[in-house]
Amino acid sequence: MFSRKIALGLIALTLSLVTVLLPTTNAFSQDSPPVESPNTSQAELIVRDRGNIAINEVKFTRVDYVGQCPGNAYLPAKLEAQFVSHNTPPAANRRVVIKNVSKGLASDPYPFTDREYSHDRYSEGFGIRINYEHNSRNFSMIGGNNQLEYAIIDANKNPIEQGSFAVQVSINDRGTIQRDMICRDEFKCEIERRDDRENRICRTLTTCNCP
Repeated sequence: MFSRKIALGLIALTLSLVTVLLPTTNAFSQDSPPVESPNTSQAELIVRDRGNIAINEVKFTRVDYVGQCPGNAYLPAKLEAQFVSHNTPPAANRRVVIKNVSKGLASDPYPFTDREYSHDRYSEGFGIRINYEHNSRNFSMIGGNNQLEYAIIDANKNPIEQGSFAVQVSINDRGTIQRDMICRDEFKCEIERRDDRENRICRTLTTCNCP
């Protein structure tokens, strides 16, 4: 009887160990779908900022003016940038079209720039400015995360590579600055007749303009 109890105890212990060692189904089991890695685009925006170079990062400073000449401005007024894709380097007869499809921007059309992508290491350079709509002279961006779409095309406008990437734009608020008109005096003379310099009328004129 005693040996039978021992045998039953050993069987129960064995079953409990088997239960513990058996694999269980959880979030990391083979039945769970694999986690997709985020899209890692090889496209980059090379930004030149007062002697420094940044990748996919743009920095501006905002100034609000009060006084006789109120308003606001972003410093610097614009930054210079170039595009590159490490998957498709520049080659003859290539161009790149970059479009800013971020929320909050005017979409008819979205801000875009069309640049040569045919020589050197990067695309033809272009300016970046803070703006909410397309500008034909500079590429418009806004504060925060900017979603950019690009297409590298050949001479026949056939796409060679298409993709998207993000560029972070940070705006540092410098606060308010007093800005008043700058005035200057100018001495001017009015001559009634060219041969009558003695009777000319001279006076001081003051002109004021916002800087």
